[in-house]
Amino acid sequence: MPESRDAIFKDYIKKQVLGAGGYGTVYLVENDKGIQFALKVLHKDVTLFEREARETLGINDSRLVKVIDYGESVDGEPCILMEYVPENLENALDWDNVSEEKAVALFREIMHGLQTLENHGLLHRDIKPENLFLTGNVVKIGDFGSSKITSGESVSMSQNAALTIHYSSPERFDTHYGFEVDRWAAAVIFCRMLGGYVPFGAESSDLQSIMKSIILEPPDLSRMPDRFKPFLEKAFEKNPEDRHSDVQEMREHFEECCRMEFKFSTYDEEVESSPAQEYVEEAEENGDDAEDSYDYDDGYEYSLEVDWEDEPGEGEYIDDLDLGEYIWIWVEPSTGIEFVWVFSGQFDMGDDEGYDDEQPIHLVELDGFWISRYPITQQQWTSLMGKNPSYFEGDDHPVETVSWYDTQQFIRKLSSAANGKYTFSLPTEAQWEYAARGCGMFDKYAGSQNVNRVAWYSANSDEQTHPVGLMMPNRIGIYDMSGNVWEWCEDWFSPDAYASHDRKNPIHREYGEERSLRGGSWGHDEEHARAVNRFGLDPESKFSDLGFRLIRER
Repeated sequence: MPESRDAIFKDYIKKQVLGAGGYGTVYLVENDKGIQFALKVLHKDVTLFEREARETLGINDSRLVKVIDYGESVDGEPCILMEYVPENLENALDWDNVSEEKAVALFREIMHGLQTLENHGLLHRDIKPENLFLTGNVVKIGDFGSSKITSGESVSMSQNAALTIHYSSPERFDTHYGFEVDRWAAAVIFCRMLGGYVPFGAESSDLQSIMKSIILEPPDLSRMPDRFKPFLEKAFEKNPEDRHSDVQEMREHFEECCRMEFKFSTYDEEVESSPAQEYVEEAEENGDDAEDSYDYDDGYEYSLEVDWEDEPGEGEYIDDLDLGEYIWIWVEPSTGIEFVWVFSGQFDMGDDEGYDDEQPIHLVELDGFWISRYPITQQQWTSLMGKNPSYFEGDDHPVETVSWYDTQQFIRKLSSAANGKYTFSLPTEAQWEYAARGCGMFDKYAGSQNVNRVAWYSANSDEQTHPVGLMMPNRIGIYDMSGNVWEWCEDWFSPDAYASHDRKNPIHREYGEERSLRGGSWGHDEEHARAVNRFGLDPESKFSDLGFRLIRER
């Protein structure tokens, strides 16, 4: 127990001052276990303190700086104890030299945080780089002294709330506004990251001039990349009703402008999560590109349309920390197999520059479906079937050395355990490719243009399978669709299958000698790991690189 003269709040000892402002001082404090926290001590305007403590205490979300406790300091001043995140965005970035890739990754993180705020009904009102905190590749929103709980409707706000002029929207100078003010501020931050300047009043220090620019003048987008201008023009409409209606619409429009160049938040390469990072670094040292080139500019007008509002009606909507997105998860009760919801939509299946059996590119429409998040593991197999057929043994390794007919036995037993409540099957080739490509996106492999980030294949596998889920997921939270083991599909394999595919939920049912496989394996090269690659084998085949995953229809 520390002596009272050492403590600043309860048993927390003051270590140093982290910052000070008009409302109070933030200290770095430490408990008796040596764990560090941030303690904000308010010197005036207790109303702000009470709001921040009341509206954020108990909210435990990875995108918000966690409020842990509140009360009075040893000097009787109101204080609030928070999670300590050392670095804010303002200090972390060299604002004149932020790469486009880094700006895009950070902005995705910020929008994710805004989605979290809206989910909690929490209007921040002071989104700016000083209130955004970096921990690894995650951006956390903090400093809720100006926040207000709201249903999202435009409500009356007190003008004594904090206001940072350059990040303020036109309605911010009025007394009625809603979540749109936070989205506007985030778009200003994106402009500043991309171009090193704010889009309104950048050359002025006069508050009236800046306010006039925000209210009356169009944004200065002269240094913005052309592909982002439609997004920013809509984000900066003067009338809030003409902007994105919510964060989800904002995120979807942003991804459209990115032209399918989705990347995970890997702007800080030192925090790369893949266990194959050493291999990636070695490959890059040898002159290999960090990202493979994959040029789709071949004159074909690609189509992609995903119904992101097509919710499954069950399961749990979770914030996946590895992915940095919200996804739907359903767990099969008898085996523990996790399924991810794949939204309905349409996409262009195949590759006109690939092998003959990957052609022609053709438009496919799919209903939503559940797909197992990982290949079926040996533990899941043995819990239902008893005997483990695998050559490379390990509970969390994918089950392998299973034929297509073996998978059907597993499916029958699993369906029987569900008493007819659910229907399971292998994925069709169309379902498999759509899911592997993150609802039809144009990644070369399942989640990346770089095979080493997502796949165990011949160059990095050490000639064996690996536990599932160690590589990066694709953009909808599915692992190991490239590499590790080939995955059986429902279709009979035919090199000419695409010429006869139905547009809606296609499956090649015409009898053949082989069943289709997808994804490549630990023993094959990166060409086989491409998301569009196809393969066929006798359905009785059993090899140490043949596995599977499941579909649960809606």
